[in-house]
Amino acid sequence: MVPYVFVFNDALLMQGSALEILAVSISCALGVWALAGVVVGYFSGNLNVVTRLVLLAAAIALVSPQLATDAIGVLLILCVIVFQKFMKKNATAPVKS
Repeated sequence: MVPYVFVFNDALLMQGSALEILAVSISCALGVWALAGVVVGYFSGNLNVVTRLVLLAAAIALVSPQLATDAIGVLLILCVIVFQKFMKKNATAPVKS
């Protein structure tokens, strides 16, 4: 994934302002983190097919150097985290009879 970011933005090659370099580095790190979750099948909990596809979309969105796609990628990652926390809470909740 990282080599594709080189094509879209030279800031990952440390060419640009400090803010650009920092933003691209964080975006790329989040994208690699999401892609690792897709490949392994675990992202703060086991992933089903739908959450894997959402994380894959997030990783792809984070490759593009635009602020809008970065925001979409981060939002998708947060949605997966919240969804997994919600599912874990419901799975451990006691059943009332």
